[in-house]
Amino acid sequence: MKKIILSFAAALAFYACQNSSSNANTASNTASTPSAATTTQPAANNTAPAKVVKAERELGEKNILGKLIEVMDMDYPRAFLTIQDGKNKVSANFNEEGEEGKRFKVAELSKWKKRQVNVFYMEKMNSSVIDIQANGVSILEGGNAEVLPEYKKLNGTLIAAETTKGDLPTILSLKTADGTVYEFEYFITDKEVAQNGKTVEIIYTEVQNNELISIETLD
Repeated sequence: MKKIILSFAAALAFYACQNSSSNANTASNTASTPSAATTTQPAANNTAPAKVVKAERELGEKNILGKLIEVMDMDYPRAFLTIQDGKNKVSANFNEEGEEGKRFKVAELSKWKKRQVNVFYMEKMNSSVIDIQANGVSILEGGNAEVLPEYKKLNGTLIAAETTKGDLPTILSLKTADGTVYEFEYFITDKEVAQNGKTVEIIYTEVQNNELISIETLD
């Protein structure tokens, strides 16, 4: 029996593309704020700590026994696999550059295709940016995105001081009038940095993402 423990740093929304319409999630709702975990951060000058709504929250650990039917690269170092158990299919993401001892390569896992496997994964919910608008005009390439009914909106001060370096997204934040800070995993470019400290509107959706925890062969 071989067992490989995998870790994934950040969430991508690819699972949503395998299990629902693009960038949509059956678990999303129409509330005015993300269904994300909240924390507080200490503030200076003895003021009340800021409430922080995280980009990602864990929904719970799940398990599936089935056949490994797909292993595919995404934007390196991200990849995903799909397991089928009867009519039920589950996809889970993983990071090929995970921490030492938990690293895995697509080429190796591909050798297990069509074999029976035991997989544990963590269900997560991510708040994903659809558009960022300043004075009603999109700052993203391609112009204003179509606003679907399931999308949500937030207005506030953009916090994006530095562009993203590397292959993984960093945190883009928005501070609303009540002092709440909403975080989003995002590849920050010069366009967002130019709006740092300015009032913008963020249009976003919530996307379910599965993070692979472990996998072992059963045959």
